[in-house]
Amino acid sequence: GCNTNGERIRGRRWRSTGLEMTSVRWLKFNPFQPNYAFGAVSDIRMLRSDDGGSTFEITGGSNTDPLFALNTVYDYDFAGAHTVFAVGGNFHDWPHEWYKNLRRGAGGAFVSFNSGDNWYRVGSTASSNCDDNFFNVDCSLGDDMVRQILSVHWDGTVGGGTLYVGTQSAGVARIVGLNQIFASGTIEQMQELQFEYINTGLGTMHDRIVPEIKTRNGKLYCLLTGNAPSFTNSDYVGIYLFDHTSSSWSLKRGAVNHPPNVGPNEELWAYPTSFDISQTGMLFLVDIETNGNYLASGIWKSADDGETWTRVKQFTFPYHITCVGSRIYASGARSISHIGNAGWGDGGALYSDDWGDSWQKNEELPLLSNLNSVVVDPADDTKVFYTFFGGGMLYGPRPELPTTDFSIISTILNDDALSPFLPTIPSHGDVSDQLYGESSLNSNYPFQVHKITNFPEEAGLCNVEGDMAAALAGPMEVCTSDNCSGGTATVGSEQCRAVINSQSIQLRSKFGTYWAKAISNPAWMQFIFPAVPQGSTEFHFSFKLDERYRPELYGGNPCLAASATYQCKLCTVEGQPWDHTMGPGVHVLWTAAGRNEFAITGPHELGSEYDLG
Repeated sequence: GCNTNGERIRGRRWRSTGLEMTSVRWLKFNPFQPNYAFGAVSDIRMLRSDDGGSTFEITGGSNTDPLFALNTVYDYDFAGAHTVFAVGGNFHDWPHEWYKNLRRGAGGAFVSFNSGDNWYRVGSTASSNCDDNFFNVDCSLGDDMVRQILSVHWDGTVGGGTLYVGTQSAGVARIVGLNQIFASGTIEQMQELQFEYINTGLGTMHDRIVPEIKTRNGKLYCLLTGNAPSFTNSDYVGIYLFDHTSSSWSLKRGAVNHPPNVGPNEELWAYPTSFDISQTGMLFLVDIETNGNYLASGIWKSADDGETWTRVKQFTFPYHITCVGSRIYASGARSISHIGNAGWGDGGALYSDDWGDSWQKNEELPLLSNLNSVVVDPADDTKVFYTFFGGGMLYGPRPELPTTDFSIISTILNDDALSPFLPTIPSHGDVSDQLYGESSLNSNYPFQVHKITNFPEEAGLCNVEGDMAAALAGPMEVCTSDNCSGGTATVGSEQCRAVINSQSIQLRSKFGTYWAKAISNPAWMQFIFPAVPQGSTEFHFSFKLDERYRPELYGGNPCLAASATYQCKLCTVEGQPWDHTMGPGVHVLWTAAGRNEFAITGPHELGSEYDLG
């Protein structure tokens, strides 16, 4: 607690007086009336704002409305300024723990014609094509549409007004002809209409969990996730496109590339939770780690309409992804624990401004764990709302990439002819993952730890010849028979531990990594390393290179365990730590302050300028 002076008082505990402890799956604004926003909330159904998100109230109609009986509302969509659809059920906390499993439950689809003051069930409690093979269903009871529903989507241009819903066990259903009902019909007539299941092509099993349905670029898509807890439908999990002519689905899943350093037996896409499609047609999907698939989950991208999928970021528990112009937001738990405890893997409030090729993390939030989703304020696109599992909502500035004066790195980088082409210096967070992506399973991999055995009397940089000299990386060290080899690194000589210059890139150690003469000349690039603090015992140094650096072409060998009798070819093995299969272009290594913090950006369109010096 705090006193009136804002000073902390030990031993005092806070008691919630508002909505900050609620679990908000996401927040949706009515595009026909943006002042109205609706929060999908566990345990208290819904939150509503009529002032653009400045204030919220708990609502759900009167206690006689059918929606009032729900525990959780999971999704909304809108057909007019005051016509709102809501779906949900009596099980909360999807997709956490066992709540992600197949569930029949009780719930349904509901509509309000006065922005949430009163609610009515949409359609009959019985579908037109019930299937006794559905999970926990007896069609003779005529109540198969009384069930938990996770997603809803309205399309007023199809079928005389069609409402689609995604269930937590029976796939996708639709009800058509609602435009006429809304214009001149009655509530009773609306409730005589029947939902129809439309699952043709949506996998081959009757157990179907569909957490999202949405229209993107004029086409209707849905997401089929794993049929937990059995996880027997893994071959059919993914994004589906709907064909209105045949009323059937087709899976947008070709080759799903297995990430490096994820075990070959680890299941991919065990349980996707969200997807989106950019205006340029790029497909994005996120899935959570479950069913023992250690470090196999994350953010996935396809740039060829689903023919090929590649994981662009390891993310242990992501719950939502959304494309807003060229900005991609991915949201989820910051650690492996749903209560925020530290653990393996990555997560948090991530965003990308280069179509998912690199990711930044917003660490400026007062609450960092258990993020559910992000939505841009429709009244001010420089502001965003964050929703949390067990943490309510936050509102504040849209995250932006940090910027740094390039003169901090080198004065030459401020050259007027070059500086317009330079990238933004990245932040230092998640540096090992930025360097090697899926290869960084722990804090050291694939870095080699070099012991520092000798320090000069006065700590100093190796590079003392001036700002424009070829870059040398410290520290200085006296060579022994144990720690130096090759070239002029003779016993007793004083050497820089690592050298980068116009002729070669060399690590002076006995780890078999000698980089011979490069094709390109990087003399204009300067990396200045700070002096090693007195008493330090180790440092880390590693890098990736443009594909034009091919040491094996000049007699070098990139292997960790290379010897005269053992020649390995990691340079040509895709996904290995020394992977040189990246496309042409200039890749830049950035570092500042900590010697174990590096980041790589690229490729940058500077090839010709780079080769010309």
